[in-house]
Amino acid sequence: MKIKKCAGEKIKDPGKDFIDQEVTFHFIEYFARALETKIHLNEEIAKWRWFSVEEALQLSLANT
Repeated sequence: MKIKKCAGEKIKDPGKDFIDQEVTFHFIEYFARALETKIHLNEEIAKWRWFSVEEALQLSLANT
């Protein structure tokens, strides 16, 4: 995957929805171009979907 542009970042403070309630998460989101279209699932992927550039620009990347 070739990283093209930073899409945003968000800091999620500790909360009841985390297993370790003292951990702060820092999420950095990027727009990227895939070198292949086959998805290799692992334990971190709950669901996925491909988006066009136009669709991706309309997404809310971080829930508040």
